[in-house]
Amino acid sequence: AVRSLPEGKIGAVLVDLTGHGALPAVWAIRVRDLLLHSLVSGASPAEAMRLVEWSAPGDTLASAVLITLDPGSGEVRMCSAGHPPVIVVGTHGASLHRPTGPLLYLGSQSEYEEITFKLSAGDTVVAFSDGVADVQVVKEERTEPELLADRLLAEGGDAARTADLVLGFADPEPSDDQTVMVIRRTA
Repeated sequence: AVRSLPEGKIGAVLVDLTGHGALPAVWAIRVRDLLLHSLVSGASPAEAMRLVEWSAPGDTLASAVLITLDPGSGEVRMCSAGHPPVIVVGTHGASLHRPTGPLLYLGSQSEYEEITFKLSAGDTVVAFSDGVADVQVVKEERTEPELLADRLLAEGGDAARTADLVLGFADPEPSDDQTVMVIRRTA
């Protein structure tokens, strides 16, 4: 989900809860909305993770990636709670950003770190649920996210093409949901 934030910034979040069915889906929407509301209220991505952690149900774990983007400067602030690596593809290559904190869990009082980086025009941030990265194949001593980053660098394009490449890399008969979030800076 994406929301406009104060000062012309943009907030984006991808949440994935444990479990299947209606109840985890409802909780995922709640966690997503609480994270975005925290950003709109002025919290940083790391602060938002700490605030929402207290709101999740006790037996539920959630992974989440929370991003703010300043379209003018290209500055990205990101916090990832136990989420699969986020891939940044740009003119200078591809990089993986691993989780900056543990999974969200009620009462754990975890610390979440935030990373900051800049996107240039044409750079792309790609986040995906663990349903895309469930099979952590190691091929030629490289993990699936590393191989995917290489493929996105070689074959990527606009946001739709990037999402198609990510989903094409995933298991064609998934046992879990497959969600992809693509953020591309165009100017």
